[in-house]
Amino acid sequence: MAGDITFKFPLKKYSRGFPESYRTLEGATKENLKNLILTNKGERVINPDIGTNITQIFGEMFGNIEKDEMQKRMENDIKLAVEKYLPSVDIVSVKLKDRYDDETIGLNELVVSVNYVITSGFGFADNLVLRIS
Repeated sequence: MAGDITFKFPLKKYSRGFPESYRTLEGATKENLKNLILTNKGERVINPDIGTNITQIFGEMFGNIEKDEMQKRMENDIKLAVEKYLPSVDIVSVKLKDRYDDETIGLNELVVSVNYVITSGFGFADNLVLRIS
């Protein structure tokens, strides 16, 4: 439909058979960032390098990895993917929360908060919060 930039996921029927879409750069960027971060490397057959390894890093939480080390590795992985595939976005910070930080977070769950800036043109800043389990 005219004015649409990218689809909202999960796809839902919206108007005349078209799925819901974002009509702003801010919404489209947030959706693209979420999809990039939550795509596991190797998941896309045509381009196996697209995505991050944050779910694998999260799986190491039950081993001998400290939360600070996990945060550094996730931040580095996210920044590398964003630099390559979303060059108009700058990652400002990546913060992790687990059950020790917030009782509402499940035992096998992690909240990843990504603070970012859209640098193309107007410097819009936002925060993306993802729950990984």
